[in-house]
Amino acid sequence: MQKRIRLIRGGFAGIVLGLVAFLGYVALQQHSARPPSPSAAPYDLGEVDVGIQGFSYRKTQSGMVQWHVEAEKAQVYESQHRAILEEVQVQLFREQERVMILRADKGTIDTDTNDFKLTNREDDIAVQLANGFTIFTSQLSWVDARQEIRTTAPVRIRGNGLTITGTGLVGNLEKEEFTILDDVRVEVPS
Repeated sequence: MQKRIRLIRGGFAGIVLGLVAFLGYVALQQHSARPPSPSAAPYDLGEVDVGIQGFSYRKTQSGMVQWHVEAEKAQVYESQHRAILEEVQVQLFREQERVMILRADKGTIDTDTNDFKLTNREDDIAVQLANGFTIFTSQLSWVDARQEIRTTAPVRIRGNGLTITGTGLVGNLEKEEFTILDDVRVEVPS
């Protein structure tokens, strides 16, 4: 009788394991047959080498961070040495002290030269300086070899009760000097 019970239990266990394996196979087949949801594939991977959510890229020199770029999404094109970014924040440092924070809707980094460009769709990019001034412009470029920010777009600078407007800007991070290139106007409240 014990042999018969063991055979029945063994047979029952085999049937259960077989059923579990079959259900697992069916579930895998149905899952792979479904098209991916939009949240599962946020990028058009046609030419993109890597699509990243939660992108972080920083440049260091002699163990010190010079700048740090974070983005919600990135598309990396390795052969072109380029990363296309969405919802970007950039922090620029001098001697481990944060000097500037920039936020933009879109950006591009040249991973070979470490230059980057930032643009906004609607509102201006706000460049917050550690000295209390804020620069507003629709587009901005960072030239890493010269450690400077640049734009040819209209610019507005606010801080310490002043508003300075003009067209184009060059700012040197090392010297903390900013020059508006054309049509400079200064408004001082009376």
